[in-house]
Amino acid sequence: MGAGRHVQIQLPAVALFDEYAQTKKGGDLNHMWSQMPRNQISKCAEALALRKAFPQELSGLYTPEEMGTDTDGKPQRLTGAAPDGGSHTTQPDRK
Repeated sequence: MGAGRHVQIQLPAVALFDEYAQTKKGGDLNHMWSQMPRNQISKCAEALALRKAFPQELSGLYTPEEMGTDTDGKPQRLTGAAPDGGSHTTQPDRK
């Protein structure tokens, strides 16, 4: 491929609301998910799309909206499996 040429590819991904929405112990949506559900799921979908587009750079990096760990508002880096399977430990991103 010559200099200045760009290749555009599409990598479809789906973020399902019932798989990402965060709930309280009783099953009701937490505050942010009940107040702005479309905004919250769009954040998850965008993070998912970015991880697909840049897997080497963003693999294992998850936003607070995806993890339910909004303690400091920073993305979390996982050690172990992804949030949709298996056990894992979250650690703050140290970059």
